[in-house]
Amino acid sequence: MWYRINKDGKDFLIESLVDGKVWTQIRITHLIQNLDEVKIGVYACSPKESSFKCKVEQIMIENN
Repeated sequence: MWYRINKDGKDFLIESLVDGKVWTQIRITHLIQNLDEVKIGVYACSPKESSFKCKVEQIMIENN
């Protein structure tokens, strides 16, 4: 699974790619503060009160 974040001023578009072909919008958000730097990372959780295993095999961050 791939994720990408595009920033336009204070607006952010977050998308995911599962099949290697079509990007799907996850969220659009607007930040009130004008940030020069944004910290990102991996967050995984279960939608129910159950446990699960999550394995992150690779993280690649690019600035295009």
